[in-house]
Amino acid sequence: MRTPTNDSGQAVVEFVLLFPVVLVLLLMIVEFGFALHTYVTVNNSAAEAARYAAVGSRINGGGACQSDPANPSIEGRAVVASAGEVSCADVRVTYRKLMPGGGYLRGDSVNVAITHEYLPITPLGELMSALSFGSLPATLTMRACADARLERAPASQAGLIPGTACS
Repeated sequence: MRTPTNDSGQAVVEFVLLFPVVLVLLLMIVEFGFALHTYVTVNNSAAEAARYAAVGSRINGGGACQSDPANPSIEGRAVVASAGEVSCADVRVTYRKLMPGGGYLRGDSVNVAITHEYLPITPLGELMSALSFGSLPATLTMRACADARLERAPASQAGLIPGTACS
């Protein structure tokens, strides 16, 4: 005597069981791509702003970020280089005295540090934070620091912030 076999619902059950796993893997791949792009952008913006500062460009004048592409401040150059990904509040410019003499001279160091809060594109960050009961953050803090030697003294020594080297 043969037992009747009916496996017409097996594919649906397997799909329902595996779909969440495949969806999470897809979200992880997409999120990793966006996070890597942001990380590279933040690093390149710091390097671009440090190079721009090394040729004697000006820092923020009166606290207003000048991101006009024709004549930006150092912080504004980082914003322009990132295509608006970082803001002026994320950028910190400091100077380090290496050469003897008064004020910051050619050969001294300028450091540009960027601290950017990355907000996930997909709901994966909130999902991981919820599944870990808050032990994993929903956002990522990306930091980049670049330093360069001054090729000429800054046009104005007023308002320059002393600092330490990138670590």
